[in-house]
Amino acid sequence: FLFRYLHTKPFVKKKDTELKMVDTSQGSGQRKLISIEVCDPKVRTDKLINYVTYTIRGTDSEGSFETVRRYSEFSKLRDLLLQKWPGVYIPALPPKKSVGNMDKSFIEERKKFLTKFCEKMGEIEYLQNSEEYQAFLKKSGDFDKIIAPYTKINYEEIVSKFSIAFSHLSGKELNSETIAKISGFKSFLTKISGIFEGFKKMS
Repeated sequence: FLFRYLHTKPFVKKKDTELKMVDTSQGSGQRKLISIEVCDPKVRTDKLINYVTYTIRGTDSEGSFETVRRYSEFSKLRDLLLQKWPGVYIPALPPKKSVGNMDKSFIEERKKFLTKFCEKMGEIEYLQNSEEYQAFLKKSGDFDKIIAPYTKINYEEIVSKFSIAFSHLSGKELNSETIAKISGFKSFLTKISGIFEGFKKMS
């Protein structure tokens, strides 16, 4: 049943929208409205290297939040989520650009796309409520230090999170195609588990 979510969506440019409220209930019975936007891009300099920061501002059931992030930190977050939610759809980010990435028009366009990313995250309850994403939104400071506690891969934890996140699919009829996908996913977890065990022994 998990593989209803196993698909990849390309990043598609859409018409810009205003800050909006997103319903993340997804049939769980818990309605949670989130408003979020990425705004106020600023060009900064560190050791003669220019980079851009974006303010993330929003409101959820716990109140208002605001933090400042670089594009590279968005990318690190997504990479971490891909590891912690293997095989599950994670919203795409706008592509990297090494030349012309300080152009005003490019910065404004990236800001819109990063807002789309956050809106998409807010539409998916298990991602919106994940510890990694909540830390990304609400904790300030060195991002590498912030996410360090969440980088350890624990497969029992992954299975537990999947069971909770997709409990509404429990009891759904499984056809042969779905069973084959589940078997493939199990083989994938077994394979990468062995790889990580090997790395662990080497370290």
